[in-house]
Amino acid sequence: MRTRIPPLRAVRIAQGLSLREAAKQAGMTAAHLSRVERGEKQLSVDALGRLAEVLGLRDLARLLAPYRAAS
Repeated sequence: MRTRIPPLRAVRIAQGLSLREAAKQAGMTAAHLSRVERGEKQLSVDALGRLAEVLGLRDLARLLAPYRAAS
């Protein structure tokens, strides 16, 4: 039986980013990002927007932009 890779993890891997590097670039801990990828935790809109930018998910980042905290 094949194990399904969580979607965010699959995108991160496809972008060639390690868990630590993606988390660092998105301003969160690797442990938190790991829990998010496993579906155990949720991200704030702002954190999701940062992660979308890091992962190159431009459409998602653009959709979230109006709802993110002012930087």
